[in-house]
Order: sequence, then structure tokens, then C-alpha cells
Amino acid sequence: MKTILYCASTTGHLRSFHLPYLRALLDDGYRVTTAAFGPAEDLPEGVSHLDVPFTKRFFSPRNLGAALRMARELRRARYDLILTHTSLAAFFVRLAVLLTGKRDTRVVNTVHGYLFGESVSGLREKLLLAAERLTAPVTDDILVMNAEDERIARRYRLCRGQVARIPGMGVPPADLHPPTEQERAEARAALSIRSDAFVMVYAAEFSVRKNQRFLIENLSSLPEDTVLLLPGQGDKLEECRALAKQLGLYERVLFPGYEDDPRVCLWAADVCVSSSHSEGLPFHVMEAMAGGIPCLLSRVKGHTDLAESGAGLLFDDGDADAFRREVLRLASDPALRRRLGRAAQEGFPAFRLDRVLPEVLPLFRP
Repeated sequence: MKTILYCASTTGHLRSFHLPYLRALLDDGYRVTTAAFGPAEDLPEGVSHLDVPFTKRFFSPRNLGAALRMARELRRARYDLILTHTSLAAFFVRLAVLLTGKRDTRVVNTVHGYLFGESVSGLREKLLLAAERLTAPVTDDILVMNAEDERIARRYRLCRGQVARIPGMGVPPADLHPPTEQERAEARAALSIRSDAFVMVYAAEFSVRKNQRFLIENLSSLPEDTVLLLPGQGDKLEECRALAKQLGLYERVLFPGYEDDPRVCLWAADVCVSSSHSEGLPFHVMEAMAGGIPCLLSRVKGHTDLAESGAGLLFDDGDADAFRREVLRLASDPALRRRLGRAAQEGFPAFRLDRVLPEVLPLFRP
């Protein structure tokens, strides 16, 4: 029986994006072990789990300890295939492969967009690129989710074999149709949003990269019937709450927390927005596309790929004037919103899980 080591920084990431792949590999007869920080709860029956102390601070000594832990595991057990996800786990697991010697294990790294920046000019980008180049000799293949990452991976030869572009990990089946008038009204009532408000939604982890601060700061110069809905959790949540209160916007910026059902917030929204500085292929945008919700996105990798698929409009990253101008345009033109929503819904099927999994799974197999 062939063995697979399936790695990510946290078990939360595995639960959010990888359960269908873990089940499919088990069904194919592979022995699967996951390695991530956190308990094994909710992982498929039959998966073995290693709780590895990865931490978000890339240069933390804990991550070196995690690499040494993984090196011991690789000396103890033989794996036919190592699959790495998330930049942090991907580097330290592949560092462990370097420390133990390549042997006959195939290593496939899936880049979710967190690793590469728009350029390699900044210090952080240079350090991350150096980490990728260090681990390139033990990386057989790289899977990327957008054109920018594909160009970078090819330019710097960040693997020994192929660079393949995939349409994300796939959005699972869900009742993400465009809402009826009743469904929209019920969603707004559940969130205590006025029926005549213009609602923007951004479902994302609160972080510097996701840049919710930009949206809150610009809301003050938009009409008072404009509401910003920010579901999610993260390190910058309390800072964003404080900013909204400081700017007198607390009644117009809603923080409903993490929602398991994306319909709760999407069906209340007129537009999906994102001010992120960098993306892979953002899940929340694809969910909005499925629901026929037009999108207004910062012009960064991942967003540009989805905009080409019909998601909606782009504004230059950090350009407050362009953002406000496009919001006002969308708010005043329901026909434009409907047209963009239809295009988004028509572009979504390429990202459905039932289409993506059969395309990606063969790239995962030993």
C-alpha cells in the first residue's frame, strides 16, 4: 500500500479545503497521514495524524523545532509522496526532507498564493524566494493557482519537474444560487440590515494581508446607506472593531464572526469586495460568483485571474479614489450589478469541486 504524507500549517486549513481530497485518496487505497498543528477532530476516519507545532511567525524557533520533528518522522517512516500546502508548512516540511536526504519520496508543493508577492523586490519577498530556491532541489512538482505564481515558479525554476496551474481546490456543492427577494430579505433581517441599504461583503481572515482596514477607512466617505459586512476571525479583528468605533462607523460596519454557511452573508450583499494585497485564488470570491454576486476586487494576483473569469471589476491595490468611484458606480447602477452577477455565475462552474477534484487528484497521486 502506497503511503502519503499530507501537510499544512493547521488542521483548520485541512478541514476547510482538503477533506474531499483526503477521502478520495483513502478511497483509492492509499495510506494517508496528515501533518499539521492542531487536533485530528473532523478529519476522515482512516487518516493518521501528526500534531506538529507550526506557528504563524515564520522565523519562530518553534518552526525549526517542527522541521526537526518532521525530520525524525521521515527517518522513522517511508512515504511514497509528500504533499505540502500553505507556505509555512511547505517550507519546513521540505527543509526536513533536505535534512534527511531525498530518497525515493516524491514531493509536490501546492502554492495557495500566500508565498509569492507581486514582485521579489521587498526584503520579505526575497527571503521567501530564497526559501523556495533552497527547497527547490527536493521539490518534484509545483501546483499554482494563478498566472503570477506560475510565472515566478517557472522563472526561478522552483521545482525539479513540472509547474502546473490548477483552478484552486474547488468550491464544494452548496445551494449558492442567486437569492430570491425573500431570501435576500430574510438574510438582511437575520443580520439586522435595512432593506434599502447598499451592502458590501468581505468574508476573510482579519490580517494585514487581507487589509480590511482599507475598506473601513473608506466607508466614511461613502453614502450613509452603505454598509460593510465583515464576517471572519483573525489577529486584526479587534483592531478593525476599534477603528470602526473610532471613525463613528460601528453601526455601518458589521462583524458577524465566522459563518459556516456562506449564504448567510452573501445573500444579504449587493457586492462582494476585497482589498487584499495578495491572493492565490480566493475562496470567498468564488462563492460570491456561485451566488451571482458581482465583485469589486483589488488588482492583485488571484483577483485578476477571477476577474478574467467574469467575477467583476478591479481597482488598483490601495487606490482609495478608484475604490470609492467604483462603489458609487455599482450602487447607482442595478443593471450593471445584474450584468456582472450573471457573468460571475456563468464563470463559476470552472471552479466547482466536482470539476476541479478530478483534475487535481491525478497530480496528487504517487
